[in-house]
Amino acid sequence: MPRVDQSVAAVVMTLLAAHSGGAAAEEAASTNYLAIEAKGEARVQIGYYASADKSCTPAELPEIRVIAAPGAGTFRVQKAVLTTDRVAGCPQLKVPALVAFYQARPGAAGADHVVYQVRYSSGELASYDVSVTIKPDDKRPPAPAAADRNRI
Repeated sequence: MPRVDQSVAAVVMTLLAAHSGGAAAEEAASTNYLAIEAKGEARVQIGYYASADKSCTPAELPEIRVIAAPGAGTFRVQKAVLTTDRVAGCPQLKVPALVAFYQARPGAAGADHVVYQVRYSSGELASYDVSVTIKPDDKRPPAPAAADRNRI
């Protein structure tokens, strides 16, 4: 199983202390706005999502649902293992995680956008609204704009 790359600047880490669900956990989703840069067709890690309870035991994996799919690329989720020291009282916590990735389609350049939701086993719901700037690969010229392709 792949390990999580914690060095990516736009990574969002969410580790929750499990609590009893109920109405409070089912409230409206919090919205997180992210901006990432994709270069060529390289895959970019957007975020990783995992849960642990108060005894540092892994909780169920969250569910990820795409609300608005990207138009110039793909959004993929992959299982991984997260090892972190970022949770107080849980040194070297090792939990299963879901990792979200964006990858531009060949020849894509410009802006793209993806929106997805993460629902944790506690019932907490978080939305992620991601703006993507696609930079052309230095080795490949950018695809012509639609207006350029229609010129005579």
